[in-house]
Amino acid sequence: MDNLALWSHTPTVISYNYWQSIDRFQLSVDTYANWVMFIPESGRFSFRIANQEGESGFGRIVICPPHIAFHRETLEALTFHFIMFHSNEMNTNIHASEESCPHGQLIIGDPERLRSNLRLLRKLSGRSDQQAQLWKNTIIHDILLLASDHFNPLFQESMPSADDPVLEAILERLQTLAYTPFNINSVAAEFGLSAVQLTRKFKQTFSVNPCEYITTLRIHRIKSLLLESDYTLQEIAVQCGYDNGYYLSRIFSSRVGVSPSDYRKNNKV
Repeated sequence: MDNLALWSHTPTVISYNYWQSIDRFQLSVDTYANWVMFIPESGRFSFRIANQEGESGFGRIVICPPHIAFHRETLEALTFHFIMFHSNEMNTNIHASEESCPHGQLIIGDPERLRSNLRLLRKLSGRSDQQAQLWKNTIIHDILLLASDHFNPLFQESMPSADDPVLEAILERLQTLAYTPFNINSVAAEFGLSAVQLTRKFKQTFSVNPCEYITTLRIHRIKSLLLESDYTLQEIAVQCGYDNGYYLSRIFSSRVGVSPSDYRKNNKV
């Protein structure tokens, strides 16, 4: 399966269910009117979707396009996340070519980040308010990003490796929390450091302080959402860890040199 463009798909979650320790599926084969994603948390199952088949477990996701038969069978007691979603880009591409329309099984590039995303999804189970919907969309987009060959964009690939495993763990933790309104003091405390100590060690190793790094990650996501969605600035702010669209606009304008609205107007195809 070619998943080179997977990162660019902007999903809107229609339905989400969390299934725990099932011995068998209610239906061994089903078709859906929208895209669906199965994300195993524990256990294993076999699947067949068109010409794609195999076994899946944690660290992998299985995507099925609309109106395509999804054959599946549990192999071990299965706990998984079921997501039905809509994507304008993927719905367009499904009629263009199979290569531009990802389906079947995808391997996640960062299992720990996937674990963190699934923890957040579990907390959103049963919620249907607007904020929960925005979070679900964001989490599923991030999971698609993790499954993409474009994971580790340029600004992440350029980060040097740290010989210190604690600093590597801090880097991964910051990447996991980057799009949430987290507190750097809390992160430092997780590793037995003060905020000053964490910042000094991080900058000595990576040549950038943690706040600047987080801002770079957020700006990258803001650019993507501005061009790939019709979300308002307030909605984008929620998905990128900012309190409101006004503050997001200030940060974006100072870093990029143009306002978010001008960036969207001048770059959106």
